[in-house]
Amino acid sequence: MSDFEQKHIEALEALRKGVSAEMEVKINTLLDAQEEKNQAKFRELSEKANKAQEVEEKMNSLEADLKRGLGGEEKAAKTQELKAFETYLRKNSSFVGEELKYLRTDIDSQGGYLLPTELDSEIIKKIIEISNIRAVARIRPMSSKSLGMPTRSTIVSAGMVGEGQQDTLSNSTYGLEKLYAKKAQVTVSSTIEELEDTSFDVANLIMQDVGEEMAKLEGTQFTVGSGAGNNCEGFMTNANIAQVNSGAASALTFDSLITLTGELKTGYNPIFGMNRKTLAIVRKLKDGNGQYLWQAGNLSAGVPNQILGHNYIEIPDMPDVGADLFPVIYGDFRRGYTIGDRKGLTMVRDEVTQKREGKVEFTFYRRFAGMVTLPEAFVKLKIAA
Repeated sequence: MSDFEQKHIEALEALRKGVSAEMEVKINTLLDAQEEKNQAKFRELSEKANKAQEVEEKMNSLEADLKRGLGGEEKAAKTQELKAFETYLRKNSSFVGEELKYLRTDIDSQGGYLLPTELDSEIIKKIIEISNIRAVARIRPMSSKSLGMPTRSTIVSAGMVGEGQQDTLSNSTYGLEKLYAKKAQVTVSSTIEELEDTSFDVANLIMQDVGEEMAKLEGTQFTVGSGAGNNCEGFMTNANIAQVNSGAASALTFDSLITLTGELKTGYNPIFGMNRKTLAIVRKLKDGNGQYLWQAGNLSAGVPNQILGHNYIEIPDMPDVGADLFPVIYGDFRRGYTIGDRKGLTMVRDEVTQKREGKVEFTFYRRFAGMVTLPEAFVKLKIAA
């Protein structure tokens, strides 16, 4: 074979391979387009099959209900619904005329389930009343479980002496009050699904609720805590605080409040304390000239409302006006009651203990103390029996 013939054969082979590759690309392109159409057709047929199955299931459900026997209005509604579906299947058209009114929102099975439920972004919460004693008391940080507070029990006694006479030897005496930190604690458990799937930040909601409850518990302890065991001492339970009788059976009087203001030593800076119901009674009290005991202040100028010229604080944990109860306290809280802060609100998140049940525990605790450190700075009003 000559060189010319060999080159001619090679050129033909190369041409043949080029044509085959081009044809393969075109064929693959056509096949891809056809497959895309095929998949679209398959999806269309699948959707129609699903819809037909839904209609069949609905028909079976309606027939089963009718076979079981329905009464009154429900039976009539079901009959009309079945009739509407039959019309739809026969005519392949939308519901028309009378049947339309049976698709309704106030009955779940007739359309109510189709309504979306919108959830508000804000949770409606009741007010939690808190006795905010921190606003008026003396507060001390604690670096240990107890805090010692030196007190002066008695002062030196001085006297008059003549020229050349000897004075009397005298010394002040001192004592020590101890403030002990107590612990408030609560554990909240939640499932993992509740934490992950709700539209609210559940962990944050738990923290908010616990913080609010801890503040309420703290105010209750500072007001009426027994002082025994794990409890702080509330100023209303201290046995050394003096009391004044109201002088009227089961009633709060104008004169008894005036009497309170004269019971404390000059130099204290006292205020009234009572709950909102007692305050409402006080606001209605008048003197002999018809002047109200309660005096409106000028809040824009920084002058608060007052009772007999003294400020007051609402303390929800104090009792209402009633026989043998103490609805009003008058005192210098800053000097008479001390609060100790050992540890702020602390959260421990436990995802291990109940992991097999799919639960997470949140344990919250707070350590604080409270006690009456100067009983003579207070006086309570007792309602006569």
